[in-house]
Amino acid sequence: MQIIGAQRERGKATQVIMAEKGLYKGGALVNFNAAERQALWDRVRVAEARTGWLGRDPQRRREAAARKAAGFPGG
Repeated sequence: MQIIGAQRERGKATQVIMAEKGLYKGGALVNFNAAERQALWDRVRVAEARTGWLGRDPQRRREAAARKAAGFPGG
């Protein structure tokens, strides 16, 4: 499984969207300790830099992750 999208809101668990072999498999709420959480967000930022910055708007992140999960380009 790969994490293809993530959303974070202050005071809430991180929500990730997952796929396997390019197909959407579902979402999950995840809790990490501080070091694991920082490692996750470092990876997310690297991926954002590679694929295009989506800003900090959670709705845009959800929409982009849904498009990517559905196989549309530019997700």
